[in-house]
Amino acid sequence: MFESIYKVLEDAQKLDQEEIAYDCYFDEDFQTIVINSNRIGQLTAGEDVNGGIVGTYSPNTDIMSEGLTFSFEGQNYEKIVGEPYNFVDSGDFFRSFRIIVQNDGFIIYANDQKVDGSLSEKFNAELLGLNDENIKRMVEALLPIFIRETRRVLLG
Repeated sequence: MFESIYKVLEDAQKLDQEEIAYDCYFDEDFQTIVINSNRIGQLTAGEDVNGGIVGTYSPNTDIMSEGLTFSFEGQNYEKIVGEPYNFVDSGDFFRSFRIIVQNDGFIIYANDQKVDGSLSEKFNAELLGLNDENIKRMVEALLPIFIRETRRVLLG
């Protein structure tokens, strides 16, 4: 009986937290939470990484998109004068979101190139990444995955 306990304790000393975190970053549920926090939680509200409003729709945009509704994943968005940009148009930008796992963490990638340049450059804003509120959500989402992966390593 005690051999099993000693084996788990021995294995616990060998745990590599960075390796476990690395494995967690590949979890599909985790990636979905991170991506949706960025694109749905922030960008559809017109927020950049720092929580600031990127800009608001002008009367010209309101006139050009009058009567149009833009949809992404079953949610409809409109471009209304004075409202923050929602970054929903053709959906290409939002569909391009990916998590790229690196040795020391991960990055959020999306193709923000449009005909007239990149969205980040056009709006002079950091669009890809999480604000403080969404970083907290990410950590909360990561914890059960981290625990599951730790159990997997410890219990084989």
